[in-house]
Amino acid sequence: MNKLIAAVGLATSLASFGAFASNAVSTRWTPLENSMEALLNDGWRITSSAIVRANYNSDSRNRFTFTLEKSAKFVICIVDDPALNDAVSACRALN
Repeated sequence: MNKLIAAVGLATSLASFGAFASNAVSTRWTPLENSMEALLNDGWRITSSAIVRANYNSDSRNRFTFTLEKSAKFVICIVDDPALNDAVSACRALN
C-alpha cells in the first residue's frame, strides 16, 4: 500500500509539472461528483497528503492533494489554493 501511495504522490507531482513517462499506459482517472468533504463524511480516510507549490510567473497558487481509501478503493482529491473557509475539491477514482 505504501508503494501505491508513493506512486500516486509521484504521479501527481509529475503531472503538475507536465512530465510523462515514455511508457505511459492508460489509467483510470474518473471524475467523482462527491466533494472531498462528502467522501470523508461517508467513511473514506486520508492515507496521504502533499502540497504542490507552483513557481510559475503566471501561476503562484498552491495545490493540495489527498489520497483517500475505503475498502481497497482509492481516490485522489485536489484542492486548489483554498482561501480561509472557501475551498473547492476535485476528486477522481483511481480504481
